[in-house]
Amino acid sequence: MSASPTIVAAAVCPHPLLMFRELGGAVDPVAEARAASLAAVAAAAAAADQVVVVGATDAYLSSPQVGAEHDPLSIRVGRRLLADAGALLPGDDVVIGWDADAAEAAALGRSLGERDMRTALLVMGDLSARRAAQGGPGTYDERAAGFDAQVERALAAGDRAALGALDVALGGELMVAGRAALQVLSGVPPPRTAEVTYAAAPYGVGYVVARWTW
Repeated sequence: MSASPTIVAAAVCPHPLLMFRELGGAVDPVAEARAASLAAVAAAAAAADQVVVVGATDAYLSSPQVGAEHDPLSIRVGRRLLADAGALLPGDDVVIGWDADAAEAAALGRSLGERDMRTALLVMGDLSARRAAQGGPGTYDERAAGFDAQVERALAAGDRAALGALDVALGGELMVAGRAALQVLSGVPPPRTAEVTYAAAPYGVGYVVARWTW
């Protein structure tokens, strides 16, 4: 008999600062992304005994409010989602450098599968920040939508190899803040089910929410 998987579920969520509802003003600009994220987080946590938040270090942020915080924004938003979803399980935070290569990310994913508790991963990963002709954090790049679509297809199919094959250099050019964190999933066991529940690019930044189960 094969051993039961240590990783039992994963949620992939974006980590914009506006996930903190109190910062959004009267009109909630990321309501759909937050709702999808909370549903994914709750479902993942329900299957597990611990939740590990995986996030990359800050790369493209300039807000003093963010820069004054010790933890990367990805980890802060992940922990907030867990709290808002009522997923108060034990666990820890795993931070990977935003510019880590694919091999390092995959190795981290393999190590997360060696834990002795039923583990859910909460992988925080914004996509490209060059999707808008104006108003976005980065200047428009026609390659951005294609890169994001590649990530979305990989997440929808549970395709770990496709995540591992993401172009690291291109991801940097497109300001993909969560590229390294997303590539951590290239090192986990193949999931039993995979789906994308939200994908959009408000404010010129690609956001995707996905669920994997084992």
